[in-house]
Amino acid sequence: MTDDSPLHHQPLSRLDRARIALAGMRYDFWLDLRYTPRRRRRELRTELTANLTEAAERVGVAQALAGVGSLRVMAAETTRPDEAAPRWYAGTVAGLTAFTGALFLLLVQTFSYLEGVLDSEVVGEVSSSLFPFVWTEITVISGEDGFEFFIAPGPVPLVFAVVVAALVARPWRALRSRAADPATALH
Repeated sequence: MTDDSPLHHQPLSRLDRARIALAGMRYDFWLDLRYTPRRRRRELRTELTANLTEAAERVGVAQALAGVGSLRVMAAETTRPDEAAPRWYAGTVAGLTAFTGALFLLLVQTFSYLEGVLDSEVVGEVSSSLFPFVWTEITVISGEDGFEFFIAPGPVPLVFAVVVAALVARPWRALRSRAADPATALH
């Protein structure tokens, strides 16, 4: 005789536990995109997986996951990002992406310039800078026995990355919110 009551605990299979863990990771992802601090994300993810595990033992994993609804919506409802706080994580990612993109563009332009010099069959040393990389110096030395080239990239990729990171993070929002808060203003 089996107990088919709603409080009957069914053992969870490895697949069921994996589905619950995947739901926790997706929830963590949506929380991360909403700039939720790591400690708070861990707390919320642990709470979700514990609740899902308990519900899955009673009603099954499919029904437990369906009962939660959209994890993206739940993350948005659970956390409200502080609009006045700088978004350092997003700024860092955007800055690194901009730096990588600028270096890639510099590399493409370097090889294009190198190809042009070699196609012109100039013998000797040729130097130039590359637009828009101000203060970049590329030197190609070609001769009868081959060629070599040197590049000094200059500060443009790094400056571009810092500017993009600052524009995305918007640290001035924290200064503006402090100035507007009478509790932090000096008398």
